[in-house]
Amino acid sequence: MEKIDISVIMPALNVENYIAEAIESILSQSGINFELIIINDGSKDSTQKIIDNYIKRYSNIKCIKQNNNGLSHARKEGLNIARGKYICFCDADDILEKNALRFMKEKFELFKLDCLVVNARFKNELNNSFGFKNNGKKIISKLHDNEVKTGEEFLEAMINNYEWRYAVWLYFTTKQKIIDSGISFFKNIIHEDAPYNYQLLNSCKKVKFIDKIIYNYRLRSDSLMSLLPNIRDVKGYVNALYTIFNYNELNFPGDYNKYKFEIRMLDQLIEVYQQLSMLEQKKCSKEINKVSKILEQRNFYNNINYKNLFDEVR
Repeated sequence: MEKIDISVIMPALNVENYIAEAIESILSQSGINFELIIINDGSKDSTQKIIDNYIKRYSNIKCIKQNNNGLSHARKEGLNIARGKYICFCDADDILEKNALRFMKEKFELFKLDCLVVNARFKNELNNSFGFKNNGKKIISKLHDNEVKTGEEFLEAMINNYEWRYAVWLYFTTKQKIIDSGISFFKNIIHEDAPYNYQLLNSCKKVKFIDKIIYNYRLRSDSLMSLLPNIRDVKGYVNALYTIFNYNELNFPGDYNKYKFEIRMLDQLIEVYQQLSMLEQKKCSKEINKVSKILEQRNFYNNINYKNLFDEVR
């Protein structure tokens, strides 16, 4: 059986207009042995037909079918069957740059890393000010090529720059490191990238950022991330907060410096919650009560009024 260097894991849901371009960007990679694992997450359009056409022509493309279990669970399923030493995540509406896989493997091995962090740019297809303003811009803009850091140091640098970029496709690592990190993958959850990233980096001793565009992140009107805030967003951020909270309790008890990552999740939770209708807010009461119980366990939050805020919400 041929040795596989890199497994590219690609969840896909109703992306008939984009997935061919995404697949082609993977197939254009050279100088590296790779496999592409596509997880069709219950698509209702012609996504599966397009995937099948590629599978007929390319032996290094596989497909798993699941019933709309979400990005996180799709990535878990792909990881379970991945044969490559290295893991690269790619969404089915985005585009990988030429020679990206070879570049990441070479730099990873050159610096003997646990995790390589690369850059990406926005590819705008939104007809709004956010899309126009960010088109072509780098996703990581406040960091530059730097010395090798520990994962904790790298997280600290990002949060201090108010630029914690936790999208999984920015982080190139090994399958074994993901397993050893004890990362949890959840069904039917969004905003799962933050706890994944937090757990991964905290387990890494050698991390390096290289300011090179590897990935093109498509901003499109029919994507999950471009929808108006809803109850699922609240549940996603509560899950992210709860996962990070429990991780901190287990690994960094009493470490105030780690609470800033919980605060980031709290801020994002509050931002989306406040945009919901009163009816939607009431439907989130179970999740908000869960958050309140978390905050009650830390006197730290009394000093910054988060507890009072959620008391008002309930």
